[in-house]
Amino acid sequence: MLKYSDLEYIKKEYKKIQNLFLGGQYEAVINKTKILLKKDPEQVTFYNYIGLSYSHLGKIELGKKTFLKGLEIFPKNTSLLINLSSLLRISQNFEEAENNLKKVLIDNPKHFTAICNLANVKRDLNKDYEATKLYEKAYSIDKTNIRLLINLSVSYQTIGNFDKCKEILKQIELNNPTKTIQDKIYSSIHKYSENDEHQKLMIKKTLDTKIPTHEKINLYFSLGKAYADQNNHEKSSEYFIKGNNEKRKTLLNYNTKDEEKLKDLVLKKFENFNFENSEVVSQPDLIFIVGLPRSGTTLLHQIISSHSKVFGAGELPIMRSNML
Repeated sequence: MLKYSDLEYIKKEYKKIQNLFLGGQYEAVINKTKILLKKDPEQVTFYNYIGLSYSHLGKIELGKKTFLKGLEIFPKNTSLLINLSSLLRISQNFEEAENNLKKVLIDNPKHFTAICNLANVKRDLNKDYEATKLYEKAYSIDKTNIRLLINLSVSYQTIGNFDKCKEILKQIELNNPTKTIQDKIYSSIHKYSENDEHQKLMIKKTLDTKIPTHEKINLYFSLGKAYADQNNHEKSSEYFIKGNNEKRKTLLNYNTKDEEKLKDLVLKKFENFNFENSEVVSQPDLIFIVGLPRSGTTLLHQIISSHSKVFGAGELPIMRSNML
C-alpha cells in the first residue's frame, strides 16, 4: 500500500506531467512518469503518458511496449487498447490494430473513438465501403465532430457518392465557417463556371481577417483550380502562386531526402525494364494506374473498380513504405 507521503508526491507531480505533455516536452514526461511508475505501477494514466510521448518522439516500438505493459495489468482498459491500436496502425500492423479496437467495442459498441479509429483502419486497408459504414455509425453518435465529418466526406468521395459528400461539406461549413478543408474537398469534386457561388464564397473567405493564413492556403489552391476550370489561366496562376508562396513559409525544416530516396528506388526498380518487351496477357491479375496529379487517374480507377470482378486498391503505400 502506498504511503500518504508517496500519494501526495504523485498528485503533485501528476500536474507537472500534464503541463509538460501539453508543452510538448516528451522526454521530460517519460523521465518523470517512469519515476512515478516505480512508486505506483497501477496507474493507467502513467502508461498512457509514456506511450503517447514515445509516439510523439517517433519511437513507435517503445510506445507499443509501454502500452502492452499497461495492458498486462489492465487487459480491458479502453484508453490503452485505443492508444496501442493507433501505434499498430502507424506501423501498418492493421490486423492487430483492428483486434484491439474490436475488444473495446465488445464491451462498448457505441464507443465513438474506437468506431472512428476502426473506420480509419478499414480505410487504410482500402475497404472503403466498410469504412463508410463505420463513419456513418460514428456520425449517428456525434454529428458535430469535425474530424469525423471530414473523414466521412472523404469516404463518400472515395466511393463516388458525391451528393452525400457535398451534404457533409455544407454541414462543416455551417458549423465551422473559419475552416477551409471543406472548401478544398468541395473544389476537388466540383466543376466551376463563371460567377459560381462557391467560388464567390471562397474569395470572400480569403478577405476574412478571422480566418488564419494557414487556413487560407486551401482557399488559394482551390481558387486556382476553380479558375482553371474556366480556362482563366491568369487568375488560376495568380492563386496557385499565392498558395505555393504561403505553403512554402510553413516548410521551414523541410527535407527532400525521403523524396530523393523514393525517386532513386523507382529508377532502380525500372532501370532494366523494357516496355516494348513487356508481356501482354488477356486477363491480367494486377492493373497499375500511374500518372501525374489531376491527370484523371482517380476517375479511371473508379471506372475500372466499379466492375463486379475488380477490386480497387486505391493509392497503396507499398513503394513509399519500402523505400527506407
